[in-house]
Amino acid sequence: LEREQLMQQAEEAKLEAQADRVEEVVAMRKGFDDLEAVLKKDEAIMKRAHSYSRLSAAVLNLEEALLRGNATKELEAVQQAAAEAEDSFVSGLLKSLPVELL
Repeated sequence: LEREQLMQQAEEAKLEAQADRVEEVVAMRKGFDDLEAVLKKDEAIMKRAHSYSRLSAAVLNLEEALLRGNATKELEAVQQAAAEAEDSFVSGLLKSLPVELL
């Protein structure tokens, strides 16, 4: 009988310890979820910055090509970069350029 009581007490102590760990695991999980949300937000910001960087480079290349008098390839690159960056201003500006400039 005493052995059974000791076994039962040991089992109860084990369950209590596991219950304490569950709270820790839940708290850690919340921390990881919060970290993941921050990283996803940072990833979106980085992708947008990269898109704008590519758009800026494409615009500089277009400027040089316009000065040379042949900008077809560069114009297409700017149009693509503007579309990828979802930049309606640049897209609209490109559509308004006179054909003779290109």
